[in-house]
Parts: sequence; C-alpha cells; structure tokens
Amino acid sequence: MASKLIWNSSELEKEVQAEMKPRLKEAAIIIRDSARSKVSVSAEPHVFRGETYQPGSLEKSIGYKVITEGVYKDEIKARIGTSLVYGIFQELGPVTGKTSYYRSSKRIEAHREWKFKPWLRPAFHEKEAEIKETLGVGRNILGRTKGTSLKPADILL
Repeated sequence: MASKLIWNSSELEKEVQAEMKPRLKEAAIIIRDSARSKVSVSAEPHVFRGETYQPGSLEKSIGYKVITEGVYKDEIKARIGTSLVYGIFQELGPVTGKTSYYRSSKRIEAHREWKFKPWLRPAFHEKEAEIKETLGVGRNILGRTKGTSLKPADILL
C-alpha cells in the first residue's frame, strides 16, 4: 500500500504568522516602552536645525510598526524608532562627515561638546531575555546590534 504525503505549507505559514505577529507586537511594545524610559528629556524647549521641540517630544515620538513583507508577505518584522530626525543624532551622535556644516571652527566645537545618549540599543539589550521569552526563542536574537553600528534608517520610522 502506497502512502501519500500532502504538505499544506501555505496553511502552516498562515498559522505561524497568526501566532508570531501578536508575539512580535508584544516584543516591540516592550522595547518601545524601555526606549521611552531611556530618552533624555530636557527641562526647556530646544532647537534642532531651526525647529523648536518641546520637552518630551522625542519620548512621545518613539513608536513601532509590525510589517509583513517579502515576495509572498511571509516575512514579519518589527521596527522600533522615532519619526523625529534629531532622535537619530541622540542615539548615534553627531554625523562626522566632510560636509560644510562641520567646516567652521565654531560648529566643530559645538560638535565636540554635544552630549548624546543612546536610547534604542540599550533598550534592546536590557530587555533581551524578556523579548526571547515573548517570542519563544532561545538563541541570541539581538546579536546583530552588538558590535555593529546602527544606520540612521534603522531608527527612523
């Protein structure tokens, strides 16, 4: 008697996505909340590139998106970051390129004195165990952020 194996991969993929999407959302919320708690909040409004920001604006702007992409919408990702450009500089520090912005000595001094405090990477690393538990994984899921540098596009939503 011959056996016939039927593999319903599309149904299995749908079930896995249905289980993982809420877990990924929960993990993103954990990281978002941790990142919000790590952001420096100034007592006074501040100006960045000609725009005035009220105290706490970066903290309030930190959010997340759960994205399904890939050719068959089979890849699920969570992006945690901010919609404010200055949040990138607060996380990564000032841009050090050969641009006209840094050619004047006054601006170079301001660049050296600027204090920045990362908020996203520490949130990832602080909550790694909780994220692993939420996602149901045991390996180092955040290893990519250790020893490598984030790009500005990784932070902006």
